[in-house]
Amino acid sequence: MHRHDHGLRVRCKRGCKSATAGATVILCALALAHAAAAAQQPAAPSHRFFVGAHIAHTSWKAPLVDGDSTARGRDSGFGFGMSAGYALTTRLALYLNGGAARMNPDAGGDDYTLAHGDIGLRYTIGNWAVRPSVDVAFSGRLVDIDTDDITELRGGGLSLGIGARYFLSPAFALDARARRTFGNLYAFDDDGVEIDVNVNETPSVRFSLGVEWYPSW
Repeated sequence: MHRHDHGLRVRCKRGCKSATAGATVILCALALAHAAAAAQQPAAPSHRFFVGAHIAHTSWKAPLVDGDSTARGRDSGFGFGMSAGYALTTRLALYLNGGAARMNPDAGGDDYTLAHGDIGLRYTIGNWAVRPSVDVAFSGRLVDIDTDDITELRGGGLSLGIGARYFLSPAFALDARARRTFGNLYAFDDDGVEIDVNVNETPSVRFSLGVEWYPSW
């Protein structure tokens, strides 16, 4: 009877060790699976307020800088800008954006500056590592030129955009975006008086690449 009890205890010890080892393996497997799943989850913005900076390429079919609105070329140039915004929800954000580009006239002439300012809404689609979005904004444009009669063109319009962000961390994201702005421009002289010239509808296109920062303020 004593030997039989000893055998039971040995078998119980071996069984307990096997069960413990099996449970340890299962727990390790679950921990590794959880870590792998966490690593695959895309980073999310850490705070609602954000600021950004970008470089951009701008092009448009603009009036020639000599004020002749009947001859128009495809002008383009590079510039930079800054933005700031606030996430109203996890998908919808209000933003301000501004930038300027130094334009090279397609038909010749002196370079000039084309500036954009936007106030709009951005809607993010999905929750993937790369997060696409669409945006709409009210926009203003200003052209700083120097001709005999006209010193600047300015006017308002509507911008439609599409882009994507990739979060490097919860505080930083890369942002690539394209916007097209529609609207009329009006000519003004040195005194800010509008000049009666025909400036046709002048759409502009902007492609930007930048970074957004979500500070812990």
